[in-house]
Amino acid sequence: MARLVGNILGNLKGKIGNFSARTINGTTFLRMRPSSFKVSNSQKSIESRQRFAITIAFAACVSKNLTLHEIWKPKKKSKMSVYNTIFKRNYCLSNFGETTLNNVITPDGFRAPVIEVNISEGKIIGSLDSLSKATLICSDEIFLSINTVIFLSNPKDESESNNKLFSLSLETNDFDIDQQFDFELDLTQEQAFLVSKYNRKIIYLAIATKSADDKIIQYSNTYSKIAD
Repeated sequence: MARLVGNILGNLKGKIGNFSARTINGTTFLRMRPSSFKVSNSQKSIESRQRFAITIAFAACVSKNLTLHEIWKPKKKSKMSVYNTIFKRNYCLSNFGETTLNNVITPDGFRAPVIEVNISEGKIIGSLDSLSKATLICSDEIFLSINTVIFLSNPKDESESNNKLFSLSLETNDFDIDQQFDFELDLTQEQAFLVSKYNRKIIYLAIATKSADDKIIQYSNTYSKIAD
């Protein structure tokens, strides 16, 4: 790599002939680009690329969920983004081209008190056991946040994308910590139509409690299931 000092052309970035350029703290670096690059088509390389691609999509979907993003923040190391932290945790849990029931949308947490959850008639319908059975709830935990990530695969039509992901959340203060809580999350018309196109559906769910100023107090681990 060459370093360019006193660059009169300003900050350079991108391809320049057989070189690639980037500028860091005012100093421009030039790197010779390889003359050719051959993609390996070995079974191991193909599976690795498939696992990499699906984990990228999964991490991006989790990271875009505002509550899940905040949950992962304390877990990231210096100079590592929340997205990269989620990716690193999930890469070894993903399969070749699809996620598994082992993938996680939260890094840890108390046991998710899920009794049942499923997708039915354009809704995600579920029931939670009383929170007091799962963890110690304090008086400042006044909001309950239910967060789901839906992974769709095995399309009914071969022309469709191999998989799709989306996330839904519900926040409420209308719950009793000592009682079962039944909930419904409405799918958009587009999401409901998307769900109908796929044979295999995985639901990932985690809950969090929040204070009046929207601060996350505690959260559950990830519950996952293949939807009926």
